[in-house]
Amino acid sequence: MADARSLNQVTLIGRIPKDVNFEWTKGEKRTGFCRFQVVTNEIMRGGKSYAEYHNCVAWGPNAELLRDHASIGLLLCIKGRLRHKSFKDKEGNWKNWTQVEAERIIFLGKGADQPVDEEPEEQEEHEQDPY
Repeated sequence: MADARSLNQVTLIGRIPKDVNFEWTKGEKRTGFCRFQVVTNEIMRGGKSYAEYHNCVAWGPNAELLRDHASIGLLLCIKGRLRHKSFKDKEGNWKNWTQVEAERIIFLGKGADQPVDEEPEEQEEHEQDPY
């Protein structure tokens, strides 16, 4: 149950810097997922620009939307939540990974013929996390 006094919400507006990576989960009930990055640019004091690369993942219909329509340079809005993973690598070292899990994707510009604002179907909990 969610605590009414807490909020895990992310909104990013940026561009896709490289091709998206669409895959299927393993197992009997396969779900499509897409790993991708969104780059945002901030203007710092003094006018210097700073690029921040955000790791993202989309599931089901959102993943298929990206697979079918996303291209390098596409301006889009991602709304979702932060997810943090900790795991041990093959050498036994702990690794940490933070990503945005996209719940809503809106295409805003270059790379799409027209703005796309598709409401994805409700998604079930994911049987297998690819990370």
